[in-house]
Amino acid sequence: MATSMSSTPSLDITYTLTDGNITETSSVGLSLKFPDGTGTGQVNIGVGITGYISSGETVIYDFQKFPKEIWNSHLLLDFTSESDSFPLIANLDNPERGIKGLIVTNTWDTSVLPTGAASISSWSGIVTPTSTGLANADLPRINIRATGSYSYPSGGFTQLFNSKYNVAESGNISINPKSTWSFVDPVGKTPIYDTDSSVYMHTLSIVTENFTNISGSGGTGVGGVPVYYPIWNDVTSGNPWSGNLPRMSYEILAIGVTG
Repeated sequence: MATSMSSTPSLDITYTLTDGNITETSSVGLSLKFPDGTGTGQVNIGVGITGYISSGETVIYDFQKFPKEIWNSHLLLDFTSESDSFPLIANLDNPERGIKGLIVTNTWDTSVLPTGAASISSWSGIVTPTSTGLANADLPRINIRATGSYSYPSGGFTQLFNSKYNVAESGNISINPKSTWSFVDPVGKTPIYDTDSSVYMHTLSIVTENFTNISGSGGTGVGGVPVYYPIWNDVTSGNPWSGNLPRMSYEILAIGVTG
């Protein structure tokens, strides 16, 4: 039996504003159907990964060898193309290849954040070394980056964030907890891996932000002096949140065309 692929990227944001008997509703959205194939608006592969990242760690996804587990097999997917005429690298050997959709989500559980609150003030006993409550700016975030020199292997896949092919640009997007960044393009963006021209624009990096130190109920030392623990990297003995994962979770999903 032949294997086929299809995908339905969809994003719809709706609001309703009510004032007495007057109601205003508006919606803007996009829903596409990508059937199996290698042309515009088509895809032939998809891959989804749930990952974990710790403080100081960098996770790199390489679109020249993107990992996929399927049917008890381990594959490395190649979404990249070589280029015929650097620096005008829009002339690709395999223009059909590339990414048609990508989504990255910070899945850190923020159930402790009360609705409408400016900080996690309701988390019993929470204090930082300088204040009480955890400000939104201090929430644990992940940062997705397409950085690095294009002239060295593992250069950043900057086309996702900027003009289609500009070797002078880079990308950097911060994602708050329970938030997401996504990209959908029927034409697609093609990462470059070209050893002949020494052009490499094919990686996406994920790093952490704000391993804020906090003290919670029971988090005190001798004489009542607060003992501080990283908010999600809590592995120290005696931590009041012992048992939490010493890392934070994220999800990444990509659809596109490979060779």
